[in-house]
Amino acid sequence: EPYRRQRQMCIRDRGVRVLRIEAFVEPLFGASIVASGVFQGTGSTLVPMLLNFGTMWGIRVPLSAILAAKWGLVGVWVAMALQLGVCGICFLIRLAGKRWLPKETLQ
Repeated sequence: EPYRRQRQMCIRDRGVRVLRIEAFVEPLFGASIVASGVFQGTGSTLVPMLLNFGTMWGIRVPLSAILAAKWGLVGVWVAMALQLGVCGICFLIRLAGKRWLPKETLQ
């Protein structure tokens, strides 16, 4: 019984820690979801797909491998938070530009 309680506390503490890491990037993650929906609605799907794919395989996966060796679970979540933040910023920059709009909208 004491071991089980100690283990539950350890799991809870880790969960709290990683959710605090993730909380900072949630607004950018939400923005990327909304922007992705906007792009899909206008038929501009290639660049958002490349942004998601590129940041996932260029940032999250390699950084997770590096940081997991150093920080364990926290390192993986830090890598994910960084990837989501970069991806969200890229989506917002693309959204602010007008190249994704259909040509008939710009005329």
